[in-house]
Amino acid sequence: MDVKLTLRPGAPGTKRLSEHFGERLVCVRYRYDRQRERRFKTVELIVDEQLWSEGPQWRRGRGAEFPEGPALVRVQYEEFDLRETMRACGARWRPKEKLWEVNVDAVRAFKLWPRVVRFEAREDR
Repeated sequence: MDVKLTLRPGAPGTKRLSEHFGERLVCVRYRYDRQRERRFKTVELIVDEQLWSEGPQWRRGRGAEFPEGPALVRVQYEEFDLRETMRACGARWRPKEKLWEVNVDAVRAFKLWPRVVRFEAREDR
């Protein structure tokens, strides 16, 4: 199926759909099926919306380097096994922030990078 035309809300040909779907309408597409000799009008809709932030720069790219120093990792209260893993690898609980402080090696080993909230500066003692 080929897409021949993509229209944004408000463009000619989208008025009825814009009225029907409102702010949820992202675009209208016209698709063509050569074998069945059919034209289809499809819509792309927003069905869910949540807060999101891009996160730290280190997450971009496959070969990106992890910063030095400890990482602050979010683990939900219900995740008992992961909390035990954090304790076993020497992580420290920070009750005020409700985050675990763990070294970067553990983040790599347990693939915790999606849970990292931020990295702390290394403290030389």
